[in-house]
Amino acid sequence: MTMQTTDSGHFDFSFDDTDAYFTISPTPGQQSVFLDLGDWGVTVKKVRLSRIKMLLQGQKPSLGYPDTAYLGQGYALTIVPDGGGMALDLNKVYVGHSASDVRLDPVGCGVTIPSHGIPLVIDAFDAALAASH
Repeated sequence: MTMQTTDSGHFDFSFDDTDAYFTISPTPGQQSVFLDLGDWGVTVKKVRLSRIKMLLQGQKPSLGYPDTAYLGQGYALTIVPDGGGMALDLNKVYVGHSASDVRLDPVGCGVTIPSHGIPLVIDAFDAALAASH
């Protein structure tokens, strides 16, 4: 996995052996970052980033779904171990008649971040958030 920082403060990640990529960008004035997974992209608010970083590091939060970071606006990231890294998949969230009646439907895009790249991704989230103020 390689990372390139653009002049506009975007962090572009690509993978040597595939055409997969993702981008983390600041959203000025919004205290959030934009995560572009190719076909889909979502805004991640500052309050949601700590859970994402925790899941990327393999830690399990004590509250909520153990492998999921809800992003708001009906989307969630599922982050689970996958081979030598962590798979990050975007899901549409559907809530039924009660809080326990929740369904996550994959939207068909995601990436697997190799374990050696996880610190780079976490640093990119932090830098993009700092640039969004």
